[in-house]
Amino acid sequence: MKRREFRANNRRKLTPKRIFGLIGLAVACLGLAGMAGWSATSTVLRSRNPALVEQMTGDPLASLVIMERETRRSPKLAAQPAILDVARDALEREPLTPSALRMLALHAELSGSPEKASSLAHLSERVSRRDMLTQFFLIEQAVQASDHELALRHYDKVLRTKDESYSLLFPILSQAITIDAIRSALAPYVRQQAEWIPEFLDFAMRRKSADLRPIAKLIVAAEAGRDRQLMDKLGPNLLGGLMEQNEPEVARRLLGQIAEGQSDLPTRVPFSKSTTDPRYGLISWTPNSSAGSGAIFEADGSGSDLKIRIFANAGERGIVLQRYLSLAAGAYKLTTRRSIVEAEEFSESYWELKCNRNGAFNSLWVSSTHTIRQVSEERFSVPKDCKVQLIQLHAVGGDAGQGLEFTVDELRLSK
Repeated sequence: MKRREFRANNRRKLTPKRIFGLIGLAVACLGLAGMAGWSATSTVLRSRNPALVEQMTGDPLASLVIMERETRRSPKLAAQPAILDVARDALEREPLTPSALRMLALHAELSGSPEKASSLAHLSERVSRRDMLTQFFLIEQAVQASDHELALRHYDKVLRTKDESYSLLFPILSQAITIDAIRSALAPYVRQQAEWIPEFLDFAMRRKSADLRPIAKLIVAAEAGRDRQLMDKLGPNLLGGLMEQNEPEVARRLLGQIAEGQSDLPTRVPFSKSTTDPRYGLISWTPNSSAGSGAIFEADGSGSDLKIRIFANAGERGIVLQRYLSLAAGAYKLTTRRSIVEAEEFSESYWELKCNRNGAFNSLWVSSTHTIRQVSEERFSVPKDCKVQLIQLHAVGGDAGQGLEFTVDELRLSK
């Protein structure tokens, strides 16, 4: 009953005066919606075609966009007095316009008023920390003052909010980390895992002819080698790359963080859980397998040690196993104990040791016994100028029959 009365009362209240009032309210709402729509439209047009907006409306913000684009092409234009009028008109239109404050800061900088420029730039930053160009301005000021920590704080602000800044700042930062002071200033961001750090480290490693030593030093200084998730992603390529670049000592320091007690891994040869762990990249034993030849690790039944099964089909040959070592100079004996499964008459298997000299691996030693024996002892020497070695196992399946298959049950290295 009450609902009927309420509806009836409402119908009675729809007088002509009330109807005109509702129409007026609707028109006002449409007007506000239209203004909001135009504001959004003009913002888009201002960025896409500021000259058109300026011509049609005289919008000072459009004039600011035009002036800003011109100064990007030729920064010296910001020293012209006309920039003051454009920026001030824009601020009268919208008092909290970071780009206008930034343009005034640039004008002050070029006019010889660095303190005023700094004040205006920081005001622009307070208005909007997301204004990338303001952060670039503050980065440049910090760099000029040799304040690496301040510069990196502004780097961090940009990189946290603007993904498109990666392509601009990562190349610069990748080169900058060769400087000790900058690595020290950057280490806290790596230690605290700033959201952009994994992508930055990955970018720095993938650069053409990238020097991996400062990247590894940065990770070690930040103790980020203990971060399993980060090292699972970067560790294998970084460790292998360090050995390729003849930096075994840096690789050892990083290994010591990735897994305690593993810093001497490049000197350990026997097959074990640690020397076959893929987290260490090519510093651990790495099988190479294809349809015609390959290698597979198997448990040997003792619980801790491993053995490896080697195969090569008839007519196939290849490197089936390899890894980097960092053996001290001296004479060595390599003992291999095998179990033969199948060995065609002309099949064979042999070890080869290569030395890294100036980034190129050249053959240093090839085992003299190529025929398949159950136990073989081979001797070789490592010269003083050979800090990093690459050891490889070759398998040849022969010309006919079942090819070659055997297991390496034990591998020992002694001096």
